[in-house]
Amino acid sequence: MYAVAVSTFAFIEWFLSAYRIHAIGFSLGNAEALAFYTITMVGHFFFFNLATRWPKIVRCWDKVEKIFLSNPYQPYGRRLDTRVRIVCCSWIALGMIEYSLYLCVAFIGIYYTLEICPDSSAIPESFWVEIRSHYLILNELILFIDDQLSQIILLSCASNLYFICLQLYNSFKNNYTDLLSTFYFWFSLLFVIGRASCAILCAASIHAASKTPLKILRNVPTKYWNLELGRFTYSVTKDTIALTGKKFFFLTKGLLLVMAGSVVTYELVVLDQVHDGSGSSENDTHP
Repeated sequence: MYAVAVSTFAFIEWFLSAYRIHAIGFSLGNAEALAFYTITMVGHFFFFNLATRWPKIVRCWDKVEKIFLSNPYQPYGRRLDTRVRIVCCSWIALGMIEYSLYLCVAFIGIYYTLEICPDSSAIPESFWVEIRSHYLILNELILFIDDQLSQIILLSCASNLYFICLQLYNSFKNNYTDLLSTFYFWFSLLFVIGRASCAILCAASIHAASKTPLKILRNVPTKYWNLELGRFTYSVTKDTIALTGKKFFFLTKGLLLVMAGSVVTYELVVLDQVHDGSGSSENDTHP
């Protein structure tokens, strides 16, 4: 009922914002509220859709989790369980982080299992078959989770980028003379940038964790190399294991640089337009 009430009020706010824009005319500045409530309603729809599939997600998640709560991963699984409880108690509002922790620590659990293995000569080929199968199961889980979350991820990244660019646009259009307005501008801009960066870095840690077994695999002497070890190494090296935004982009650390480049390009274009507008005004005033 709470979610339905919030969605209803969001629709009312969206309707009022659309009516206001219809009355006074459309511009980037006065479309901010309309964009916000549009993103809110679309997000509500995506989360309602996710809720209907949640039992299936939990069953799939539980099936994979049982593997990493048993030997040889049991010590790391128990530690992860404690971490997640701490995160949940401390940051309820950041609930999605706990799922990234599960995925990351599962990959790191594979790394630690390889790290404590005995001498490479004593490792049977069946061990590499088992580890590789678990690695591929994790990969399949991430693909499944990505199918459920990718549209929400795309909406989140797009909205963060939009509001960062909007705040920069407002900085050229508005003169913040008093302390309160200046504080609000910098706080809101840094908040959106920080939120976007934290979300991307959290999700990108899955990709980084999926590559950690390479630190061990590359140190295995050539004389102990076998077919299954080669297949495992190839999978870790070549597969891009990461969440995506509807397959348009992968959530890796490099995405932060791409978004930063887009923001800088946008700022330069706006700055150029502002300077051209100022020059035109001066020429009109002083022929």
